[in-house]
Amino acid sequence: MARDLYEHFRIEAREIQEALSHDAIALEQRSQGPAAAEVLARMRRSAHTLKGAARVVRQNRIADLAHAIEDALRTDASGTLGASALGDLLVSIDAIGAAVGALDGPPAAHAASDAFVDTVRVEVAQMDDVMQSIAEAGVQLTASRRAVATLRDARVLSSFLAAQFASPGGTAAPGSVARSRALSEELDGLLTGLLRALPESLRAVERELLQARNAADRLRLVSVRTIFPMLETAAHDAGRASAGNFELHMTGGDVRLDAQVLAGVRDALAHVVRNAVVHGIEPASERVSAGKSPIGRIELHVRRHGHRVAFVCRDDGRGFDVDAIRRAAVERGLVAASDAAALPDADAAMLALGAGLSTRADVDQVAGRGVGLDIVREAVARLRGEVALRSERGRGAEVEIRLPVSLLSVQMLLVRSGEDVTAVPLDAVVRTLCFDRGMIAVAAQGSKILLDDVAIPYVPLAWMLGRDGAKTDATRFVVIVRAGNSRVAVGVDQLVGTGIEIVRPVPPSAAATDVIAGASLDAEGIPRLVLDPAGLVRAASRVQRPIALASSKPRTPVLIVDDSLTTRLLEQSILETAGYEVELASSGEEGLRKARTGKYKLFLVDVEMPGIDGYEFVRTVRADPELREIPAVLVTSRNADEDIRRGTEAGARGYLVKGEFEQGRLLRLIEQVLA
Repeated sequence: MARDLYEHFRIEAREIQEALSHDAIALEQRSQGPAAAEVLARMRRSAHTLKGAARVVRQNRIADLAHAIEDALRTDASGTLGASALGDLLVSIDAIGAAVGALDGPPAAHAASDAFVDTVRVEVAQMDDVMQSIAEAGVQLTASRRAVATLRDARVLSSFLAAQFASPGGTAAPGSVARSRALSEELDGLLTGLLRALPESLRAVERELLQARNAADRLRLVSVRTIFPMLETAAHDAGRASAGNFELHMTGGDVRLDAQVLAGVRDALAHVVRNAVVHGIEPASERVSAGKSPIGRIELHVRRHGHRVAFVCRDDGRGFDVDAIRRAAVERGLVAASDAAALPDADAAMLALGAGLSTRADVDQVAGRGVGLDIVREAVARLRGEVALRSERGRGAEVEIRLPVSLLSVQMLLVRSGEDVTAVPLDAVVRTLCFDRGMIAVAAQGSKILLDDVAIPYVPLAWMLGRDGAKTDATRFVVIVRAGNSRVAVGVDQLVGTGIEIVRPVPPSAAATDVIAGASLDAEGIPRLVLDPAGLVRAASRVQRPIALASSKPRTPVLIVDDSLTTRLLEQSILETAGYEVELASSGEEGLRKARTGKYKLFLVDVEMPGIDGYEFVRTVRADPELREIPAVLVTSRNADEDIRRGTEAGARGYLVKGEFEQGRLLRLIEQVLA
């Protein structure tokens, strides 16, 4: 492959160009004074650096443009920059951006929408995290190799032991009993040591490799601040075209997310910001008449919420013209006139996301071309995100975009439906419920679940995956999935657990429905489908048939108390599959509240929890006259005699070690305790 001569120059030149653009906008707002002098000096240094770098790679056009910027930054006798000079400055900066974008690069660079998608800068501390985890995994692997060597010794001893029990004639050889006993004891010692050392060593390797993978994932993340200069330019270009007078304030630039996500959302954000300028900010005279500051204010806040990031753009302008949106939606055939009139303002504002809808009567460079916020909706949908609009007449509007931090590595809830194990993004899961026919309301237009006084469409996952002949008798769980403001109740057979999945696109040749967002590979390399929450909602809205439900049987109620989501879901899946009715509590405090209000036949309690731990939980229920007869089983990673003794003294009827955790063992223990 040919070497990319401009690989590093493109990155440096783009960063300098964005910095110049940012400073030019700041200079436009404060053209004189100490602050302006500082900006001018910084811009001169940036232009000089770019000129030198361009000369090195023989990009004379870019070098000449940088030199022109240096000339444009010369101030007059008063120390200010003239309006014409500022205009020339902006033209040269834009020309540099175009020239850098036109540089040849490898095929991967042409496929990406921006340089930072292909190449990201990595902090030394982040790379150290990766190297440290890999080094720790190497240490643990060395311990595992020693365990394997011990296993080989055990195999040799086993062969010797077998030989001691038989002579060529088929009878025990003289003196073999004593030798066999000694070999057996040595073999038992080796295997006992292996059973203690090998599982912990493998768990340590798995833990370190997971940390290395997480650290490597973080290396792909890019600071949101990298797109701030482009958004500033977009806003001020729109302001010059519409004669709007405003200030743009952006926070959350330190939030980091996948470069592909950032590249995919930046144009949508530019449209949102331009929309706020053109449609939101009123002329200064109109603002003063309304009792507002003559200068409008637009804010963009970026915040991370778990595995998702929220971009919230709000302005203090006129708000969405919901009446104009209603008229435009009716003209475009998006909604009937009678329905549009009956819509509340909040719902009418959401119509602005409709395809081709624009409320601008005149056409100019930034508005009125019939490409309303639907381009934002489409861009967000491609990134498996959500968009919401809020508006208050005369007070301003707000657009919120929520996206996954990464399209590559996503925490998932794994569910089983028939023979299929599929994955649902965990941050889209509202809650899981034990299925019972009593919760389903069957109607001609489909089946619903009433949850928190809201009717939610219910459809078995098998139907959504096209398994129309699938039986619904095996359905034991309901997963409530959220997409935007909509929810869907999905019936599944089993909750398998949670995990971080590497999401890959489905091959174009594969037949797929819109409920499929991609695919991942399990530990054996077998593909599993990744479900799209928005696709599940859309699929449920198309189902117009009631679901025949199997009869249900009374189930033994069990309360699981554990601060680990993965452990709770795993235990819930095992018990509910076995026919138990399960409720969950994520802390000892929540467990005690539920224990005192519900009617349970068993408590399954984790020992190590913050606040009220498992021992204290058991002692508390044993001291309660109404709860003391309900048996409790402790689940913990500790297996020392002292820990088991503490559990017995607290009043636990059973004790299960997580290192020995197995479905059959858990169910047998519960059956024994309940018996």
